[in-house]
Amino acid sequence: MPDLPDDATIHRNDQEKVRIWKIPDEESLSGAYYEVEFFFYENDVRFEDLELAELYADVYWVADMFNEKETGERGIPPRVARRGQEAIVAYCIARSPSTSVEWAAAEFDVSEGTVRTYLSRVRRQAEVQREAFAEKDSAHNATGNVTE
Repeated sequence: MPDLPDDATIHRNDQEKVRIWKIPDEESLSGAYYEVEFFFYENDVRFEDLELAELYADVYWVADMFNEKETGERGIPPRVARRGQEAIVAYCIARSPSTSVEWAAAEFDVSEGTVRTYLSRVRRQAEVQREAFAEKDSAHNATGNVTE
């Protein structure tokens, strides 16, 4: 993670796997940008929109902590692609600020409602995975053993 300004704050910290930083920025339309930091590889991603930063972090959880390094050359990260159309749509929307629900619906030949359902499912699945990880981590810390 590059050096952050002193006024950067943690917006969200997901069980030491991914962290979203809020970094004040007077030039940003919202007055801040959000940097998603990963604990398993160096490829932090910056967003101007908090919702997109959170969606990206959710895709990261759902897609088994994919590595986006050199993705621009390869397209969709393989771990995202393996998770299916819901994860692919969520990834496309999160990664490109110009990608709208309407565009995704037309590109994937589904309704806008279906795209919103995909996004909701990805968010819900990520929450379930974060909770399961936290429970497993808590049990591990309490006993000193890895639990299944």
